[in-house]
Amino acid sequence: MSKAPVMFTFGQQPSAAAAATHGSFAPPDAPAAAPDRLALTFEGGQTLAAGVAALRGVSRVLRVALAFPLSPRGVLPLRGMDDDPDAWAAVVRLAELSAHPTALVTWDNIGAMLRLADKYDMPAVGAACADFLLRNPDGLRLSAPLRSPANTLMAASIVDRYCGGGGGGGGGWDPPVLSMAGVLRRQLGQNKPGSAGVGGAPAAACLQLRALVEHRDYPTAISPAVQVLVTLVLLDALDALDALDRRRRTEPAGASGFTFGASAPAPAPVRVRFT
Repeated sequence: MSKAPVMFTFGQQPSAAAAATHGSFAPPDAPAAAPDRLALTFEGGQTLAAGVAALRGVSRVLRVALAFPLSPRGVLPLRGMDDDPDAWAAVVRLAELSAHPTALVTWDNIGAMLRLADKYDMPAVGAACADFLLRNPDGLRLSAPLRSPANTLMAASIVDRYCGGGGGGGGGWDPPVLSMAGVLRRQLGQNKPGSAGVGGAPAAACLQLRALVEHRDYPTAISPAVQVLVTLVLLDALDALDALDRRRRTEPAGASGFTFGASAPAPAPVRVRFT
């Protein structure tokens, strides 16, 4: 995903002295409570207090930006379309270690949090989102829009980006990525007893996967590693179908009640007696 340029717009100095801590919202005119804290301000008028050290630690972009004096002092205006106040509140709580990451990421905010992780280069936030996806595979589906975190292939790409470490699992793949490959196989019916890969999958799932692969954004939205996994899953399905076809062709007639390609028995002759 390409990163949008980060722009900091500087506004007027807040006037009141109300304080907020640990990622909580303060009144719109509340300044940072102490020199080691600052106020994040948003277009909607919300103000969010955050620790300077926490922001520097969680974001490589803010680490550079906060190396310079702010004007007005202690205020960092965030005016981008991706700067969702509620998502920022979760990011600040994660950065300040005031809540466990598993309690911060939800299906409602994961999209906004991932956009912030990408825009501000926040690996810890991205990893928290990837962990959420790994723990909630039942919420993933091939029918979701390609760029949605709920899409199985996009979720696998997110996991690959933030949890991949160069290959530590079987076949050189990282275990988290292999876990997402397992989700895809289950959705295609490949883990069901007696299934022959895609041949045993719901037709809708196969059509959805094909539509995703043919999507114009597929080459750029889905990570190269996940694209390779999709290819391997499809090849495994073809191998399974081929093996099943060969087995059916070589089975003795009547061994399973029906032999693939065998002709049906000829009907008994019908005798008619005239009186």
